[in-house]
Amino acid sequence: MRSAQHLLTRIRSAAYKMAVVGTQHNPIIRAHYLRKRAQGKSAMNAMGHCMSKALAIVWGVWRSGQDFDPTPGGPRT
Repeated sequence: MRSAQHLLTRIRSAAYKMAVVGTQHNPIIRAHYLRKRAQGKSAMNAMGHCMSKALAIVWGVWRSGQDFDPTPGGPRT
């Protein structure tokens, strides 16, 4: 049986990959990344914030049952 630490490592890895792709293709996560960089955060710290943002988006989509809408006037997650 795998340990809880192994599970957390896999979740963290998946969240990081979502954040990296999100900064390239998702306007909401991209804007969040640029905002954190403008605040003087390091690239990795800003990416950590994007990881949280990506997970918040996933949670919001799952909870609401609606499709994700990245347009500025779309549903907020």
